[in-house]
Amino acid sequence: MRTIHVMIAILSIIFLSCCKKPATEMMTLALSADKISVGEPLIAKVANAPAGAHFSWKLPARAMVLQYSTDSSMVKLVYTSFDKWANNTICVLVNKGIDTTTAVGLCKEPAWDNNEKYAAPAVIPANKLKSLAGDRLTLQPYFHGDSTLTFIASTSKNYDCLNSFILYNNASDVSKVAISFTSVWLRDACEPVNLPAVSTCFTKAYWNDGTYPVEISFDNKTYKGNLVVSKYHTLYEFNWPYTEGVIIEPKVLK
Repeated sequence: MRTIHVMIAILSIIFLSCCKKPATEMMTLALSADKISVGEPLIAKVANAPAGAHFSWKLPARAMVLQYSTDSSMVKLVYTSFDKWANNTICVLVNKGIDTTTAVGLCKEPAWDNNEKYAAPAVIPANKLKSLAGDRLTLQPYFHGDSTLTFIASTSKNYDCLNSFILYNNASDVSKVAISFTSVWLRDACEPVNLPAVSTCFTKAYWNDGTYPVEISFDNKTYKGNLVVSKYHTLYEFNWPYTEGVIIEPKVLK
């Protein structure tokens, strides 16, 4: 009988050692979309990370961070352009403690839907929309990969999804910058957070030297200023007097 008990104990240990996976094998790097377009917000998430882990993200040169989750286990980013010959891989180093020898590296590369700029669907269910009433917008201008003048738009209020998107209508043309911000879209596969909404907003590419009116409609009000392009369209200066409602910062791009 004793021999039988010993054999059962040995078999149990062997079974557990074979079937129990190390924690590092259970960790994965997941992306919020299988295929993405240029400028489409993408969430990269470390799933099943151990408690108290530290995350160090390494992103390709064409990717731009929009936002991190509070514990940095998730990052919201956009690709400003796509080159199939370039490195487009997202990597993260997960460190479970001070000892860096325990760190685990995870990498993943998104597939590309097309090389067109991302646009939100024309029809979105009403229960996926949140009003921007009473909020405040900060617009950070930068140049997209094809020289399109683009803004990173961020709210001052918090919303429920990391992968939220600030909806807008762009009426910019060769004579003006004109954008209307409408609402916050809580996209499918919501990653629950309590953070400001952050996303990109495209205008148009290749502004010639000159002065252009800027009109931003938001929360039932239109904010007006102008954009001065000079030095063979290498210097962009926003004349923008507002410190509430809609803020543009920085006001100079070189």
